Amino acid sequence: MSNLGQNIRNIRWSLGLTMSDFGEIIGGVKSGVVSNWENNKQKPNADRLKKIADIGNMKVVELVNGKDDYKQLYEQQKQQINKLKTEIIIINNDAVNSGDEAQMEITGRVIEALENTIIDDWRDGE
Repeated sequence: MSNLGQNIRNIRWSLGLTMSDFGEIIGGVKSGVVSNWENNKQKPNADRLKKIADIGNMKVVELVNGKDDYKQLYEQQKQQINKLKTEIIIINNDAVNSGDEAQMEITGRVIEALENTIIDDWRDGE
């Protein structure tokens, strides 16, 4: 798992900035505070995390967890959604076979909700 301090250091280095210069860009932070962030002795507050993530061209979750961890989490969530989708389709098929219109209505709404609200490519398994 990537760590926050290393990610902050990588962003600063990629910009060729000293700790003092980086601290000024973040909002008047002293170089000692930047050093504490990079060495995982302190964590930036939420506003500063957002600013650092923006400067690094990433989301806060990527800054905190690392990009690889974020992608891995995405893949795990996608697998869980596909498993849920399969279970719902089985329930829906049982409802269709038994003629249970109320159950078909419920499962239809759940499937529609998944299609409209969860990860864009949740149907990759189809």
